[in-house]
Amino acid sequence: MAHGPRGLQGAKGDKGDTGGTGAKGDKGDKGDTGDTGPMGPFPGTLPSGKTIRGVWVSLDHASAAGEEHQVAICYGFQLASGPTLHYIKVGDAAPPECPGTATVPEAQPGNLCLYERFDSNVAGRGVQAVSAPRSGAEIVWNAVAAGNAYTFGSWAVTSP
Repeated sequence: MAHGPRGLQGAKGDKGDTGGTGAKGDKGDKGDTGDTGPMGPFPGTLPSGKTIRGVWVSLDHASAAGEEHQVAICYGFQLASGPTLHYIKVGDAAPPECPGTATVPEAQPGNLCLYERFDSNVAGRGVQAVSAPRSGAEIVWNAVAAGNAYTFGSWAVTSP
């Protein structure tokens, strides 16, 4: 049977109705457990080269001249070894191990740098190690005379 010539394309039909919602599919398989990430520094040893910063305030009323006062600072992390201690009094030049300032405290690795910002009625101030030098230090000062006395500032310690 012979075919005749192809006819013209017909007009586009109307849009059909939206079909109903299909059935819910099956739940997929549980994925593989991811790799465990590296352990964070807490409560372990602070990684080498990491710096922790803080502030101290020591305000007291001395009953007599020469009365000693202390204030502890805690790093919050443990260092690999106790740092070298530096106390920079108001107006003193900072050593090379302490390249910061009281407003921007910095410390080279293996150093604790305390930057005194204000003081009143104090003498003989400094810093000493505590029984756990990898975890903190202690600021020590003496009152010049009876009465209110204070010292405060900022600090930085960098893990060796």
